[in-house]
Amino acid sequence: MRFFAVTVLLSALCAWSPAPCRAGETRAEAGLGLAGEYSDNVTESSHGAKADFITHVKPRLLFEHEGGRILAKADYRGDYQYYMRGNASDDYAHYLRASALGEVVENLFFVDLSEDFRPVYGNSARGEVVEGDSTQDLVNRNTFQASPYFSLHFSDRTQGRFGYRFTDTRYSDDWDSHKRPLPGLNNSFSTKSSQQHSAFANLDHAVSERGGLQTGAEITRLDAKRQDDLPSESTTRYMAYVGGSYLLADGLSVSARVGPNLSVPDEGSRSLRPYVSSELKYALGRSEFGLGYTMDYTSDPRTGGDTQRTQYRGWWTKNFDRTWLGANVIYTSNESLHEGTQEYFRPSISLRRELSERLSAFATLTGDFNTSGGDDADRYYAQVGLRHELSEDSWLSLSYTGKLVGKAGGPSRDGATRSDQVDGYEVNRIMVEIYMAF
Repeated sequence: MRFFAVTVLLSALCAWSPAPCRAGETRAEAGLGLAGEYSDNVTESSHGAKADFITHVKPRLLFEHEGGRILAKADYRGDYQYYMRGNASDDYAHYLRASALGEVVENLFFVDLSEDFRPVYGNSARGEVVEGDSTQDLVNRNTFQASPYFSLHFSDRTQGRFGYRFTDTRYSDDWDSHKRPLPGLNNSFSTKSSQQHSAFANLDHAVSERGGLQTGAEITRLDAKRQDDLPSESTTRYMAYVGGSYLLADGLSVSARVGPNLSVPDEGSRSLRPYVSSELKYALGRSEFGLGYTMDYTSDPRTGGDTQRTQYRGWWTKNFDRTWLGANVIYTSNESLHEGTQEYFRPSISLRRELSERLSAFATLTGDFNTSGGDDADRYYAQVGLRHELSEDSWLSLSYTGKLVGKAGGPSRDGATRSDQVDGYEVNRIMVEIYMAF
């Protein structure tokens, strides 16, 4: 991990101007979670399922600072899993979100650093990891970003941002490397990686209190190191957009950005695709409804390069006196030169209910469907549980998580039937967990 860069920025700013570092508020927290889990299929096998008892040790470190010329936050969570019967290998997972924004020259020049480390699906078309899913099919992703930029105020209504952004994304070289004790600190991130160098310029103008206009342009150079059996990728992208946001009525707002996105690879033919990012939100009383549509590029763990993503999403939430209800739908289509087109549809519904002042119940149902056919199976997830607040920063929970995976290797989109079909399986897990903050 390159989290040391955040520390270097903070130290440099404090040495340059100690007063802002002493100003503001600082919060530091350490916590530890302990859990006992029973799983009836720890290897997620369709035949010969093996049960085991698992001990989880979950440390957490949190640091926040806001004030003066520094805004910083670092949140680390770990999950160390030990199998009592040895029916599966001991497992490890690390999660880190860190960021630091430094105001080097007051109201003019800023430096923004961030790092994100987490397990993700090896198939990026599946989107974010479903909460409670196992480490099956996961691979570590480590993303570091550094961006120095100028913020210019041309008038009370118009401001611009001009700068440079460096993005380094690395993936472990095999699906099982996330089980190493210190992922990110070894050579497991050497074979699939990408570096992006971007120069950008953005301009925002507030037309009125209800809306504004936006425009911008970006030039990005992508150098991706692929797997051994695939060539490396070097591409230059040119993107420009115009857009705006408007408050149509109380609680009803719309925003959109559109423009061309030209990719010019060093080898191969260039392609011109649209860039789109749009969203509609409507809030009425205790309810909120939203729709979104995005067409852009995203990082691909299988190749180390980028893939074209088109995503439709919708969500709805409702707050009652002691109950929260939410529904979410996401449709994603990923188009990759080497992997073809993959389409996934994911609906989910969640419920939280306060049973008393300290006791609450929760439930979530999620479907993860492969709508493009091929060799990836449909998946169903269910999670229900109880949570008791022991204190402001400590809690005790009891939960059940179920996962049902359908038969893989069905007919492809062209109607051909695969011969290497794999039977589906199910996993049932029960966990008791306690967490205490210090």
